[in-house]
Amino acid sequence: MQGEVDDIADSGSHRDRIVAALSPSARLLFDAIDGNVAAATRSRGERTLLVTVRVFSPEWLDTARQAVKASIRAAWPDQYLPITVLTATSESRLEHGYPFELQRLPEMLAEASPCLCLFPPDHEPPEMLRAISDAVVEIADPARENIERLLGLGDALPHLPDGTMGSAYRPLELDFAVGRGRSPAERLSLLQEISGLRLADDARSGAGPAGTTGAARPRIEDLHGYGEAGRWALQLVADLSAYREGTIGWEDVDAGALFVGPPGTGKTLLAQAIANSAGVHFIATSYAQWQSNRSGHLGDVTKAIRAVFEAAAKNLPAIVFIDEIDTVQGRGGSDRSADAWFTAIVTCLLECLDGIGRREGVVVIAACNDDANLDAALVRSGRLDRRFWIDLPDEASLAGIFRHHLGDGIDASAIDRVATLFAGTLSGADVVRIARDARRRARLAGRSIQTEDLIAVAVPGDERAPAVRRRIAIHEAGHAVARMNFGQVPTSLSLVETEHSGGAVVFDVDEGSFEGLPGDVVREAVCMLAGRAAEEVILGSPSAGAGGSASSDLAQVTRIVANAETSLGFGGTLVHGAQIDGAAVHRRLARLYAETIVLVRRHRAAIEALADLALDRRVLGRAALAEFARGHGFIDPDHGGPA
Repeated sequence: MQGEVDDIADSGSHRDRIVAALSPSARLLFDAIDGNVAAATRSRGERTLLVTVRVFSPEWLDTARQAVKASIRAAWPDQYLPITVLTATSESRLEHGYPFELQRLPEMLAEASPCLCLFPPDHEPPEMLRAISDAVVEIADPARENIERLLGLGDALPHLPDGTMGSAYRPLELDFAVGRGRSPAERLSLLQEISGLRLADDARSGAGPAGTTGAARPRIEDLHGYGEAGRWALQLVADLSAYREGTIGWEDVDAGALFVGPPGTGKTLLAQAIANSAGVHFIATSYAQWQSNRSGHLGDVTKAIRAVFEAAAKNLPAIVFIDEIDTVQGRGGSDRSADAWFTAIVTCLLECLDGIGRREGVVVIAACNDDANLDAALVRSGRLDRRFWIDLPDEASLAGIFRHHLGDGIDASAIDRVATLFAGTLSGADVVRIARDARRRARLAGRSIQTEDLIAVAVPGDERAPAVRRRIAIHEAGHAVARMNFGQVPTSLSLVETEHSGGAVVFDVDEGSFEGLPGDVVREAVCMLAGRAAEEVILGSPSAGAGGSASSDLAQVTRIVANAETSLGFGGTLVHGAQIDGAAVHRRLARLYAETIVLVRRHRAAIEALADLALDRRVLGRAALAEFARGHGFIDPDHGGPA
């Protein structure tokens, strides 16, 4: 059973979604350049957009690439718009795009997708390029005040030293400090400690500010909140140490793992920290990097894959980190040409991964947002056979992060409501963005930050008519009270409108309480029908919203009842998978709906009271719902179980 009565999805405009996906360091640059880039994007006319950008530090080139691409896409109708990137650099290998060659520009612009030319500070854009570009942007080194705003530092907190600029830090250092620090002071401490470790490493290795040998990454012992993945990482560090000392063989070392989780949860940082703590060579790669090798033809892509593992073999022991591995499609896809392409790539990758002896001393860690479509062979034993889910903060953790970022000016109940609504969907970086926008709103109003600033930024306004809002509140309260009647307290009740629903009730699924009995089917069916029944009993008639789509209450409960009739043996036949008898399904649904009407009439006062509470607060968390359930006799106040 799904853990939601109604779907709840992130809402917001096209631009908001793009900006929300940026890392803190990329958002820092985005805020600085968005006006110029967006204006050029909107006024380009019919010609292909050409943007030239010079960045204050070579270490910030990739962050600038992300920021400028986001600015273009935010001003464009298509948020997935392909953008060609040309980078002028003395490095022999690029992680993204193509090396800048002025003579290739006509060819690139002829493809009609926007073109971005990136230049580090030691490369001067040609005058002709400046003349023909729709926008020429010089990204200045972020000032101390901008870094402090990113960290959330206020007047009463310590500050960065005078003269500090963004180039003093690497983007990932800032992202780590913002995402992992739970208060402004803690973020400042993390940033100073991490950058200090890097500078010490650079001094020992002889690498300058732009060097690559003194890695600016924390050790695994310095990271927190990674759960099982963090424990595995510590064990891997110990095993690699034992392997180098000769006390264990390579067959006793985990040679592969997969980190899965939403963007912004620190998967890359964890892999780098493992290498730092273990003192082993670290190579980061991705499908995008392989594809940007030379012409990007299939032979060049497979050569790039093999080159990564050849480099690792020359620097044993080593960790190879493959980011966004879910962009490598599994074999057997429906598109014949794409399948042939990815079959060759997967086969090459398997050759490099295969066999303990062939890559002894090389640990391969991959990361992705969604592992559902990975080729099954990649995750078999001896390859990426350890899988760890690295999640976003839960409700309690998110509330704590909000409190640290927002200080004492925000009412605790407001923070709890926002945390309830967005639990499991926001990273620490997202919280920083919301807090920054809330402080900006207060600053523009000429006052200190208040509860209304957080609500205005985090929770979209409700323009629906009062009668519509009340109907939705009655509907969701019906679902919630039905759950309480069966001894389940929902995780949350929200009246915030999203792309897919006008409101939602979310609850945890207790797998242990589902025995597969007829009573379990009845309970789920009644809870799903309770929203429609509440509308009918209290408002006089149900709305079309209670049953209009394939994911609606009626659609879900119909599938449940049909399954009970044809597959679970609870109907008129024991034949599994028998043909659905529509009349039999209707009769059972009608009986269940009659039972639900009786339940709603019995608890009408409670449903109306909960609807009123939801209309007042818009979002109710577990604590508020549990208090309501106790107050209305659904939960034993002494023992916490069903009354």
